[in-house]
Amino acid sequence: MANAEVNVDDAPDLTVRGMSNDTAVRLAEQIDQLNQRLAKIDRLQDSIEAFAAIACDVLDERVASSFTGGGPGATAADERLNGVLLLLERVTRRDSLKALTALAEQAPQFERAATLLAEMPDIVATLVDVMDDWAHRCGNDGVDLVQTLRNGLRLAIWLGQRVDEVDLERLGRFLRSDVMDPHSLEVVGNAATALVACQRDVCGADRPSRAGVLSLIQAIRDPRTQQSLAFAIQFSKAFGELTGKSCRRAGDNQENR
Repeated sequence: MANAEVNVDDAPDLTVRGMSNDTAVRLAEQIDQLNQRLAKIDRLQDSIEAFAAIACDVLDERVASSFTGGGPGATAADERLNGVLLLLERVTRRDSLKALTALAEQAPQFERAATLLAEMPDIVATLVDVMDDWAHRCGNDGVDLVQTLRNGLRLAIWLGQRVDEVDLERLGRFLRSDVMDPHSLEVVGNAATALVACQRDVCGADRPSRAGVLSLIQAIRDPRTQQSLAFAIQFSKAFGELTGKSCRRAGDNQENR
């Protein structure tokens, strides 16, 4: 900054314009104070310029010694500079800028993912607590959870080795059929119970029971036998109706093929 100083002698004669001597003196004093402040600013500017010049000289000497002095320092500085230039070149490529733009557009999703990641330890701790409580309740009920999991894994492996896609389709049709209906299961259970009773009472005795025509006539008079015969007759009718439909459907499918 050039030295700025206001010369009072160069100022026009203010008394000519009707200004009093006291006012002119105060004005001159203020001009002197302004000149002193400007002189301080000039000295401060000169000091700053000198300090900046010294700093630039020191920095130039350090950089020059790093690159021209040889040794590990020069090699490391050269490698760092080359690495920075290579990184800048890669970042400013078209595909890199495109990727950075897409990355910036996905910033809200990354923020939500970061929030979820920060909450992940709490979620894992909650799941562990739930699993511990469930395992404790299973242990109180007498269930060996570890052995149960082992058996389930062995069963899955065993079925995976012996069941193919066709078997799985058949199993699916079996589960979707009326075989798993509660009434069907009840009838099958009653039939199994009756078979076990017959095996025990007739064939399991020391002297197996025998029956003839008279025994058959006498059994027909039993209300339980009559109910069983009614069930068998009704079953034969219903089964015959369904069997006829199945045969017709099979014939229709063959004709369509």
